[in-house]
Amino acid sequence: MMAATVLGTAMTSCHGDTGQTYEALIAGKIGARRLADPLASRLKIQWGYPIDDERRANRPSGWVAGCILAALDQAGVDLARERVPILLGTGLREQRSLEIAVEDALRVGLDDLDLARTVSASVPGTVPSDVMVISNACAASGYALGLGLDMIESGDHDVVVVAGCDDIALGMQGMIGRVSPRARTCVRPFDVSGAGVLLGEGAAAMVLVSAERATQARALGSIVGVGLGSDAEHETAPSRQGIARVMTEAHTRAGVDPSEISLVFAHGTGTALNDPTELGALSDVFSARTGPLAVTGIKGSIGHTSGASALMSVVTALVSADREVAPPVAGLETALPSGAFLDILGEPRGISGDSLMQVDAFGLGGVNAVALVAGACRKDRS
Repeated sequence: MMAATVLGTAMTSCHGDTGQTYEALIAGKIGARRLADPLASRLKIQWGYPIDDERRANRPSGWVAGCILAALDQAGVDLARERVPILLGTGLREQRSLEIAVEDALRVGLDDLDLARTVSASVPGTVPSDVMVISNACAASGYALGLGLDMIESGDHDVVVVAGCDDIALGMQGMIGRVSPRARTCVRPFDVSGAGVLLGEGAAAMVLVSAERATQARALGSIVGVGLGSDAEHETAPSRQGIARVMTEAHTRAGVDPSEISLVFAHGTGTALNDPTELGALSDVFSARTGPLAVTGIKGSIGHTSGASALMSVVTALVSADREVAPPVAGLETALPSGAFLDILGEPRGISGDSLMQVDAFGLGGVNAVALVAGACRKDRS
């Protein structure tokens, strides 16, 4: 089994940067608030988890470019000396920028909406062809992570940047309201209320390197396997069998047994379909487990950040291992029945720095990604 070492990470959310976001997650802080845009008042769902600068074009590219630069700096990688591919997962690209232009009767060029161009313009040493945009719904940055791991394992690249970003597009907010039975003010993952999803905003970036490059800086952890799937069983509803298959593929690729995984960062959208389906798939895949499996999720605190959500959970997992404390599920009041061995975290939980963790990300149409993440203290299993 091969793996990619993580040398640099960065994240931004409604709570702030990586450290501020992690502290808010540990505290169970809910970052939801009413959206300030005047048009949002005409929508059924008027709440979300926005970053403060709500009305500015090219916000996602700005956030993710900042994260990329911070992660590269932490990893000690200089783009002036070498070309590095950037794999960028997103669900909505620059849709909100287009909405703002239409609302304000502004002229906007196609280049202004090209995420690869806007990101590369803010990351010195890159050109648009260095940025590959992967738009696979809410699993987009999980797909980018899987491709990045393949690039490292194949030996084609010694360094790869994986990133994800999304903001709150009012078109998507309006669609959520059309399919929601009632309005809500926060997300409650794995709660019996099944309140439903709310959008969040954010970005994350990660520098993956090969074993040969891993000695250049302190390792933050490793990505030991990624499972990907596109079962297309239904346009919107998740498939328990499809999700379970991708979990098993991740375990097989990593060469690990489910009993070795100590914590799951779940997709956990707070919807009536996703949460019971995900818990059911976990019960199927981990059925032979004898000890409790801790399950947490971050969307109650930062909202559903669409294409960025997978990588934001991966960064949170690595920070949790480094701090040896995993966050609870913010907003959880009464947990769904989850089986005897699934332990949904209602409080912060101490974990080992060498924990092996699973990160779930699922998108419409069965576009699913599952990653296995090891803390920095975990010994090389190859």
